Amino acid sequence: MYICKTFAVLENNYNSLKIMRKIFFSLFFIGAFFTFPLKVSASTTDQLYFALTAQDGSFDRFYLEFADNFSEGYGIEDAVTLSTFFDDQPAFWSVLEESSAPLVVQGFPMIDNRVVRLGFSVPGAGTYTISMQKLLQTDLRSIVLIDNVTGIETNLLTTPTYTFSTTGTVNVDESRFTLLINYITVTPMLVSGNVLISGPMRSDGQVHVFSGTNVGKIDIDNTSGATLKADTIILYSDDTSDGLLRNLNTTTSGGGVQGIATAVQPAKVIMRKTFEAGKYTYFSLPFPVTPNGVLTAGTSSMLAGGTDYGAWGFDAQVRAENLGFTNPAVWKEIDYTPATGGFAKGMGYQFYYVAGGNVDFITTNAADINSLFAQSSKTVNYTMYMSGSNSNSVQAQLDAGWAFIGGLNSTVYALNGTNIPDYAGGTVWYRDMLTSQATNSQSYSSYKEVVLSGSETLNVGPYTPFYIQGSIVSPGNAPGTFTYSGGGLSLENVTFRSSNEEPIKDQLYFVLSSDNNKSFDRFYLNFADNYVESYRAIEDAVKMSTHYTKSPAVWSLLDGANQPLVVNGLPMKDEREVQMGFSVPEAGDYTISLEPLHQQDVKNVILVDNVTGKKVDLLQTSYSFNTGTVDGENGRFALYINSSYTGTPTIKSDEVYTYVKDNLLTVKNLSEGDKVQVLDLAGRTVASGNASGKEFSVALSQKGIYIVNVKGEKASVVKVLNK
Repeated sequence: MYICKTFAVLENNYNSLKIMRKIFFSLFFIGAFFTFPLKVSASTTDQLYFALTAQDGSFDRFYLEFADNFSEGYGIEDAVTLSTFFDDQPAFWSVLEESSAPLVVQGFPMIDNRVVRLGFSVPGAGTYTISMQKLLQTDLRSIVLIDNVTGIETNLLTTPTYTFSTTGTVNVDESRFTLLINYITVTPMLVSGNVLISGPMRSDGQVHVFSGTNVGKIDIDNTSGATLKADTIILYSDDTSDGLLRNLNTTTSGGGVQGIATAVQPAKVIMRKTFEAGKYTYFSLPFPVTPNGVLTAGTSSMLAGGTDYGAWGFDAQVRAENLGFTNPAVWKEIDYTPATGGFAKGMGYQFYYVAGGNVDFITTNAADINSLFAQSSKTVNYTMYMSGSNSNSVQAQLDAGWAFIGGLNSTVYALNGTNIPDYAGGTVWYRDMLTSQATNSQSYSSYKEVVLSGSETLNVGPYTPFYIQGSIVSPGNAPGTFTYSGGGLSLENVTFRSSNEEPIKDQLYFVLSSDNNKSFDRFYLNFADNYVESYRAIEDAVKMSTHYTKSPAVWSLLDGANQPLVVNGLPMKDEREVQMGFSVPEAGDYTISLEPLHQQDVKNVILVDNVTGKKVDLLQTSYSFNTGTVDGENGRFALYINSSYTGTPTIKSDEVYTYVKDNLLTVKNLSEGDKVQVLDLAGRTVASGNASGKEFSVALSQKGIYIVNVKGEKASVVKVLNK
């Protein structure tokens, strides 16, 4: 290493470099095997070797080293590279940020969320490979290579090579590649409910935007100079007809979000959508995406179109051929060619993901990102068709003028005749359903109809496709444009993850979901050494709503204040108890599950159900239960973290609950003599009787929803579903 530093001060001319490079390579490799191990034993804790290799085997390399006594600036642990361009091989280096000096060895102290910029040059067009070797690993937990041209992220700890291409000679490029080392994303704030933001709002890292049905909105009013700054914005969506970005601001300013006006900010937008395995799902995208931008969520692995997934678009021309809506030929499979096929902006598709799970749809196109966040009206262009044959028949007229489009970043459409040009009686058919699941031959019966005659307002989930029928009076085709009015950007359930926040040692993500319609709500428990027991805004977030009309709500309770929290930051300790509250809008089966986003000190999370007397370790298994309608229940569930809890839960004797298993309906926690009546939804009595103890059971002959009416000491009315 010290030989490298001597070379760095030699006269830097071409002839001497050719000689020095040969000497340097031979001596440096000797140093790599003899000098480094001696130095490593003294202070270095982590040591990484990076190489850039051409197809002919020629290469260049650099080292990153970490030790407690290393400095951020240039010091004895660093070495400047002799050249940043060779005429017969690649060159590869790291960049010293304070002076932009190219380094062949760069030493750092180990910190989380470190960003290292890389430089490279190549003598000609071709395919090149970046590889990483761990010479020594102690504190290194993650290292991600970012290709800022393709947008691909590669975790070099699990995939130690990355291949890319250049179309010609690259002299010096210090902007394409970046390394993120021990990069930890945290969740300092997550807001649920209706909140008006009138001020700056920044994140130096990624902004994660979560959405679901009826989870509230955050309206960002740009009249007060609201700013949203982030390098990457990830829009999350499950398979419900939910919203992501919402344009609700109708002020004269025109709405929009300031701070997303330039092409480079943010550099990437990801729509991360959850698809259920074995189901067709309707969806639409707010920007064009080619198949090489369809990836397994959170990775750089491209999904194979036609194998991993299938996607079909509505073919308006086939629809006009008197085939009717349900004919399979109306749906045309998309082109899966990686760079040129894919999905158009604002059009409707059916998507089938074989494995099920999360899929990322990515754009790094500056113009498309600008358009997405622009403070202007949004338009979707489409083409209407009328068949040349039987054009006067009723069926031909019914089959003409159709399009299947999707929302952009708006959810409230001011519908009127001008949305569909030259057709004041234009019609919209939309689905008012919790899920976006399709059948690939969906009938009209699942759609509601709205005729565009005036200024009707219709709530349709963003990126949820819907049908329109415009006017076309003669055989052939005609262009059309559907226009959405502009408005302020509103984010629904936002998580800001900043690289400047203290790293969280343990982060637990809890979900309460409906087994019936998959709607859900969630909360977080975060643990860090510097967190406090009481409320502190930087680590906690208040739950702004504890009841939704179409989905569950769930929260943890701030100890001592009984305040519901959606994010609860705590110091780690053994035998910790956390109370959990919940609401559900209807009787049925529900599931509580846990995903450890970060796990260091958490060893178990015992969920105790004080109604059924059951307890499970959520790190090992999820927990399902049955309940009637609940609004603000804080006493049923408790969580015990790193606990040796072995006791029997205290079953609440004052609460009646019911469940169905294998067609047997059981009512528990009754008092002697309570009268139980079971009715179907038509009001007919299915069974009745008096409780002879604390339990009443009856066999059900049909599936469906039943009403259980208890009279007596334990008066109660609950709904229960026999699935």
